[in-house]
Amino acid sequence: MVFAWLRKLFPRFKTKKTPSKKFRQEQRLTINQLIEQENEKLEKCVQEKVSILQIQLQQLKDRVKQFDDVEVSSAKPLLLFDTSEVRSHIKEQFYANFKPVKVVPESNDYFVIDGTTLLYKFCWDKKMSVDTLIKTYVHYVKEHYKGNCLIIFNDYVENVDHEADFDESSTIFTSEKIFHSKAADRIHLVQLIRKELHRYNFRTKFVKGEGTSQIVEAAIQKVNKKYKTWIVGEDIDLLVVFATKAQNLDNIFMLRQGNGFKFQAFDAKSFIHPGMQSIILFLHAFSGCDTTFYFNNRGKNVLVRKLIKKSHLVPYAEKFYNEYSNDAEIVNIGLNIVQELFPDRELTGLDKLRTIQQIHRTYLQIQSWLGNYR
Repeated sequence: MVFAWLRKLFPRFKTKKTPSKKFRQEQRLTINQLIEQENEKLEKCVQEKVSILQIQLQQLKDRVKQFDDVEVSSAKPLLLFDTSEVRSHIKEQFYANFKPVKVVPESNDYFVIDGTTLLYKFCWDKKMSVDTLIKTYVHYVKEHYKGNCLIIFNDYVENVDHEADFDESSTIFTSEKIFHSKAADRIHLVQLIRKELHRYNFRTKFVKGEGTSQIVEAAIQKVNKKYKTWIVGEDIDLLVVFATKAQNLDNIFMLRQGNGFKFQAFDAKSFIHPGMQSIILFLHAFSGCDTTFYFNNRGKNVLVRKLIKKSHLVPYAEKFYNEYSNDAEIVNIGLNIVQELFPDRELTGLDKLRTIQQIHRTYLQIQSWLGNYR
């Protein structure tokens, strides 16, 4: 009774009436219905958008199909040659045409080493001491070849110290790839390596021009019955030139050095297509090497197999070996060879121009390997 009197006296302190349970349930149901309605609206909107996108996608597919049909029926095929730079892994496919022999180097053998292979033997990401790097190269040579070797560096010039920005006490802060891209630094490193090698009585040599043939010739001059002579390198060009120039020689081999002490050995008769031995240089150059193009959408060995199947072309390919072949004769022979390989292909326009360019490049590269053009 006292509380009732107080509520009448002070109406603003009157307590609010608590909503009933039924009211709360109805209110909750109303909110849920609103949420469901909004979800339905959103879902309907999304479905409409998806339907529109599906229609647009189908229209786009129809247009692409029409475009493809036009391309198949009327567009010109890809050009015969790819004129971009031949990557080394494509060129090295030619190794598949040679069978290794079971011959092992011995301590008294003589080694003629491709300096370019040696130079790129070691990799580093960054921060390499020049002194440590030089010692690594020298240690590698000492471990593998003792003192019976000649290291030939190709196409490097001397007296570039003023351009190099490091010495033996420096530290290289760039990756191996970036470092070798700077000719002055690369050449200076070679000079420092040579200097250290000479301290241990190793012979080195600079050559200009076509280094591959000069490396092979240097090895041929060292052929001796008392020991084996080895050409050491990884470039397939070395094996190709070696197999051409040393066919009648014994006790001389090519050593393809892998990681650590792993290696493959080849002799001059390792080529697995005996009937094509006389045109190995042509097969390699014409199917794509450092100075020639390679054929679009055709692997190097696929083209080689096509040439091998047409043995009647061998006498024509041999014309590329003749130092005195005239230009018109070589071009005519080359065009006939390409037409034999691709009988359904009409050589016109840019295709014909690039084919003629490929013929010239192939001829000059073969003459360079033979030592007739440097």
